[in-house]
Amino acid sequence: KFLDVIFSLVCINLVYIICLRLYNRSAANFAALIFGTSSLFLMYVGLIVTEPLTIMFMLLSVYYFVKYGDGGDMTKFKWLVFDKNLILSSLFAALSFLTKYPSGIMLVVLLSSLIFSTLITGRLFNKNIFLFKFKQCLTVVVVFFLTVLPYLILNLILYKNPLLPFIAGKMVIETDVWLYGGDYLFYITEFFLYNKLFLLVGLSLLFYLVAKDWKNDKKNVVMFSFVLFLIYFTFYVPRKEVRYMVLLLPFLIMLVSNVIGRVCNYLKSSNKAIIRFWPFMVITVTVILMSQMAVYNSIVQEYQDKQIVTNEMIEEIFDFIESGDILLSSTPLILSKIDNLVIPTSTIWESEAVYGWQEGNFDLILINSCDYRCEESDIECKNLKDNFLELVNSENKLLKKLDFSLERMYKDEIVSVENCEVLLFDV
Repeated sequence: KFLDVIFSLVCINLVYIICLRLYNRSAANFAALIFGTSSLFLMYVGLIVTEPLTIMFMLLSVYYFVKYGDGGDMTKFKWLVFDKNLILSSLFAALSFLTKYPSGIMLVVLLSSLIFSTLITGRLFNKNIFLFKFKQCLTVVVVFFLTVLPYLILNLILYKNPLLPFIAGKMVIETDVWLYGGDYLFYITEFFLYNKLFLLVGLSLLFYLVAKDWKNDKKNVVMFSFVLFLIYFTFYVPRKEVRYMVLLLPFLIMLVSNVIGRVCNYLKSSNKAIIRFWPFMVITVTVILMSQMAVYNSIVQEYQDKQIVTNEMIEEIFDFIESGDILLSSTPLILSKIDNLVIPTSTIWESEAVYGWQEGNFDLILINSCDYRCEESDIECKNLKDNFLELVNSENKLLKKLDFSLERMYKDEIVSVENCEVLLFDV
């Protein structure tokens, strides 16, 4: 949790520095304020999730790309551009990908940012410019691939398939879509319309076109990060969740802050403005803080799962777990309570395969039946769940069974109640 706080503080600082380099000080101040008070971002601080670390790597990638001077030493390697900032930008993009696979989009962002302006203006068709851009892109790809290569080799050794974790991850986001369904307007209605401040991104897009910011590779990297992540989660990922927006949040906030920063600069330099600079600042800060509180109440706390279970019940389970025991568990979240090695079973679709594959590698089995959710009409899912629980029960000794209720809540109202069982088996 302490590290998450550190990662989050670094993210806020990076948002400020990037905005200061690309736009102006007013935009940087507002970007840090909005990002630092964003409910969607703050709810990950202190949780055992990869988002703060992933966002930090993504922002470091953007930071070094913005620092890159569009040059580099081409004498050391004939087909590569040797520049510290360009190399670090690609390196951190790869590290963000290794912490959360969807952030691999950053590779596409860097490549498209390098060539977009020259392509649109036609300069890319100049032989020398084309060759230089090719070398830049090749450098980014090579550094990215070399950073990821050890992980691919490890996958090959462990699973005989270097791409298996990516395939499994793809299956996870496509599983149980009925729980997190939504159409192509989901993020507009459930994210942007809840925080009216983010609607300013429309003006930012207008400024981007009118001011011809698309000619600036550094400003392109922020715009493309926002647009490509939004397209990916809207049209490619069938499982819709507002929390996915946290990956594009820093870039969205930079774009919105650019609009506010432009207004601030106008008010500073104009004597004909309807409102003065400082009253505008006070009003804007007040609106930002109030809107962030409203978002917290409407988005972050919209859907909640409330487990009716006491600490005494949890301790009854943990009394059976000794130091050194390896657990096969229906959820990795138990890691927040114990220091033992945990092997997750993943979804119900993979649980039996993981159980057989990991046979002999675990001492205890911990299963929460409500971790395997099935739609009411999904008979296949229910049969898989019943068969798996029956298999585990028949081959292992039941040590403890706890019954509890899981309340699905929407805005403090109970919408469904599910009866659950926590089962602990000795192998």
